[in-house]
Amino acid sequence: MYIDNPNIPKGKVSLGIIDGRAEDSIKLELKKRDIKLILTEKCTELYDAISYHPDVLIHHLGGKDIIAAPNTPYSIISDLESNEFNVIKGRKKVGAKYPEDIAYNVARIGKNAVCNIKYTDEYLLDSLKDRGVNIIDTNQGYSKCSICIVAEDALIVSDEGIYNTLSKYNFDILKIRSGFIELKGVNYGFIGGASGFVSNDTLAFSGNVTKHPDYKKIMEFATRHGVNIISLSQNTMSDIGTFIPLKQI
Repeated sequence: MYIDNPNIPKGKVSLGIIDGRAEDSIKLELKKRDIKLILTEKCTELYDAISYHPDVLIHHLGGKDIIAAPNTPYSIISDLESNEFNVIKGRKKVGAKYPEDIAYNVARIGKNAVCNIKYTDEYLLDSLKDRGVNIIDTNQGYSKCSICIVAEDALIVSDEGIYNTLSKYNFDILKIRSGFIELKGVNYGFIGGASGFVSNDTLAFSGNVTKHPDYKKIMEFATRHGVNIISLSQNTMSDIGTFIPLKQI
């Protein structure tokens, strides 16, 4: 069964897409949960740190519909289509320099979508509006990377700009310290890119979340919203471009 509300499953996740370079222990933990994985391939037009990141290449609109950058590697498109997704190509190719790489990095949170409107793919924006989704404009282009979705009204962020923007809306937001999340080739990654739901009540982190200095706050915040948290690896958390759940049982 397809996940209708992007990023927030109603049941146990059975299919998700993940950075093909994610460490083996992460993939193994997901497979132990009977989650079939679509592993991304490198998009050579992107800089290396994010060149495999699914949240840079595709955006799940909900149900069967996925919008992908026109230069998304064919293997990713093929794997999605073999799982009976309707893959629609956007208008903007992703490129190596910011903001050319943020056209699809939109954080969908229930009936809201957070993005830098100026640089978001026009077709994606139109598709969201057609579905009645409210667009929230922010200067932080890496919106999906930056936002860890805990519930439709609950988020974890470290970016000051994202926090200030979303504080104006009806969200419960936990702000944590920046850093402490690895992203090879840059100073640090983001909490949204290091997380994703594996079931309706379980949020997984791509590394040992207990090593984060704000772990206690993260755990208490998630618990308050009825969400369990798990670590998929014993290593430091890494930004893998989000584990994006696509199907559920």
